Amino acid sequence: MLERGVIVICDRYFFSTLAYGDKDIKDLNWLINLQKKFLVPDITFFLKVSPKICIERISKERFEVTLFEKEEVLKKVWQNYEKLAKKFKNVYVLNSERPVDRSTQDIIKIVEKKLG
Repeated sequence: MLERGVIVICDRYFFSTLAYGDKDIKDLNWLINLQKKFLVPDITFFLKVSPKICIERISKERFEVTLFEKEEVLKKVWQNYEKLAKKFKNVYVLNSERPVDRSTQDIIKIVEKKLG
């Protein structure tokens, strides 16, 4: 699709593999090297929400919490996302504990500026 000029939007791609993988494998550079064939996105948004609020939101939306959706796991994973945000270009960390429309407005502004 990219070769045809189509804008591609995805979630849980390259960076989630790294953030969740580094939870157990303690060598982020090794993990990054394993993913070197992945395309690095032109723009990435990390939506910052405390693990406690994540669990609350998950509990309201689903019947159960999965393996990775435990507060201690999410704390570690978020720390990994913060490391990744410093390591890669075009990564935007947005406070997403605010109403959804505020985060959406922030994302739209950044995308419009990038597409300029």
